Amino acid sequence: MGKARPPIRKPNPSAKKRMMDALEKTMGIVTPACEMAGINRTTHYEWLKIDESYRKCIQDTLEKKRDFVEISLVTLIKNGDTGATIFAAKTLLRNRGYAQSEDNGGVSVEHEAVFILLSGGRQISI
Repeated sequence: MGKARPPIRKPNPSAKKRMMDALEKTMGIVTPACEMAGINRTTHYEWLKIDESYRKCIQDTLEKKRDFVEISLVTLIKNGDTGATIFAAKTLLRNRGYAQSEDNGGVSVEHEAVFILLSGGRQISI
């Protein structure tokens, strides 16, 4: 049998703060945050299991990351980025029929007209 793992210890306050600050800077990307904070990845995941305030901070950081991505996507769409428009339609508007369909080979003519409208009138290939 292998060695028994020692019990997981709560993070000390300064290490926890370093890691939370690093995760904020990296928008929740764990590996570079661990390197910045001098924390092992395993330690980070153990802290997530046992420390509610740490877990809440990480969840907040990930929510900020989602907001940033969403704002960036909307900005691209406003600037006429066809790829961003199609991506948003296929992912955010699935319940309205914008999902790519295997049986009809793609997007309907009706939805193609909407893509043209959203792309500032430019004819696009979808």
